[in-house]
Amino acid sequence: MSTAYQPMDFSESKALARTSAESSGLTLLKEKKHVTLGWHMTGNGHAGLSHIFEATLGKYRDSLKGVPVAIGPIKPKGSVAYIIDDHSCMHLDVTATFVVFVPKIGATYQAEVTKVDPTTVTAKMYDIITARRTRS
Repeated sequence: MSTAYQPMDFSESKALARTSAESSGLTLLKEKKHVTLGWHMTGNGHAGLSHIFEATLGKYRDSLKGVPVAIGPIKPKGSVAYIIDDHSCMHLDVTATFVVFVPKIGATYQAEVTKVDPTTVTAKMYDIITARRTRS
């Protein structure tokens, strides 16, 4: 059974990042990325792009130096996808906007404890980032 995460609302998380970046650890970042979409996504590219980027929510990404918690606009560079040689897919260059949790060493962040067992305490931040601490 997989856990489907609901992304944070982009507008609310963007406002939180702008008003309390120091205490929340949230920041607004843009990332340029080259993506490929299969031919079955012809005519439905936005859904494919959303699926690709939503799969990264709640997971640390080196390219962003943090954990994306919300996705904003995904804008293609140019108006059409292109084909490279005999690749069986469409290629797109896009710019995606994210609200990213970028933790700072020594900073304190608020989390909700979701589970306590004899060896571990589990907490959740922004309903998407899970933190575990082994009890000694």
